[in-house]
Amino acid sequence: MSAIPLDSLPQNFREAIVTVRVLSLRYLWIDALCIVQDSREDWEMEAARMGEYYGSAFLTLAATSAKASIDGFLARSPWPWPIVSMPGDVENFSNVQQKVCFRYQPDPPKYLRIEAIDKSTWNTRGWTYQERLLSTRILHFASGRLFWECRNSEGSEENEPARVPTYHTPWMVTKTDADQSLVYPDVAGFDNRYERWYRLVSTYSQRELSYESDILPALGGLAQAFQKVYTDQDKYVAGLWQADLFRGLLWMTRDSSLAVRPLEYRAPSWSWASVKGELDWPSRTIARHCHYNYTVKLVEAQSDAGPRGAFGAITSATMKLVGKYQRLDKVVRPPEWGALVRFPFDLVSAEDVIGNGAFDIDTEIQAHAVWMLQIELQGPGDSFFPYHPSGLLLKKVNDKASLFSRVGYCSLNEDYSGFFDNMEPKELWLE
Repeated sequence: MSAIPLDSLPQNFREAIVTVRVLSLRYLWIDALCIVQDSREDWEMEAARMGEYYGSAFLTLAATSAKASIDGFLARSPWPWPIVSMPGDVENFSNVQQKVCFRYQPDPPKYLRIEAIDKSTWNTRGWTYQERLLSTRILHFASGRLFWECRNSEGSEENEPARVPTYHTPWMVTKTDADQSLVYPDVAGFDNRYERWYRLVSTYSQRELSYESDILPALGGLAQAFQKVYTDQDKYVAGLWQADLFRGLLWMTRDSSLAVRPLEYRAPSWSWASVKGELDWPSRTIARHCHYNYTVKLVEAQSDAGPRGAFGAITSATMKLVGKYQRLDKVVRPPEWGALVRFPFDLVSAEDVIGNGAFDIDTEIQAHAVWMLQIELQGPGDSFFPYHPSGLLLKKVNDKASLFSRVGYCSLNEDYSGFFDNMEPKELWLE
């Protein structure tokens, strides 16, 4: 094939071609044209480069107003208020007769941006998250107006003052700048670098993917950029960083009634990527004000990756730990707890409620015996405020002695903070 007839392409593609010609740009990347369709091998090769494409492109065109490729994005919604023009001079061009135009602006520009971009269908897609963060410049074709974003500022054709972009990634500007203020000096051992990663993943978890298997590939370019700036020697394992692995394990689903574990394998149970639903890291918000110690030891963490390596899709992953874990007598949900309680289940041992927990998804509730694995001790660490253990809820896999999968998150009550003190650490595997 020597050419593709323009009229055979979807409207978005045709209008993108028109736009780059008007801008006098020579090359245009469109995924559906530049990646061989129905070729898994070519897709995996090109998906691994998407972060590089976004970061190296002169400009990213975002068809923000389009819900599908057939919609187009250049059509303008009619402005409901009249434009008034009058003769006048423009600064520095006083010898040229000009017209000065005025247009009524009913809403603050920031509100318009939220409605036009942040609430658009384009902004709900998983792949556009790293596109928006990694692109050096983005031109948003929203309904009725253009919006501009780059790593330093954002604006629109409304000529409002430039401001720091909503999707600001200062750590990507230069490594020298990013290395400043990464560790909170008043808190022992708290590293801000990984907190930023958890914020990125929390936001990403709110987006949708057409293919469940894309959960890690669609974030791979961002993970590569993050590693280059922050963690050159760190190992990326199933969406988490090995140097901060134990804190990374302590994620939660925000609403277990809406979360699901997809039937198609995409990550081990201990990874946030194994669950479809909005996520958060409870320890992320309080760790700045607390000291914490980890009570488990990592023996090894490994994953079987595809051609993209650690930043692409994985087929399996396991982790071997040495830690303290105990089977719970029962896990019950008191009837007085409402639906909005974050840790709605009582953890019972020897008839005592020793703590509270939350399951990752509702369908895993009470379907099996539940174990608690202590991960960290978190608290001010003095005699008035003792450390509070937190960890994971587990179930055994096929009744094997020490092979478990994750089903939830939990913490112990203050009166039972020493529940694990007299236990000996034991080996276990998580998958």
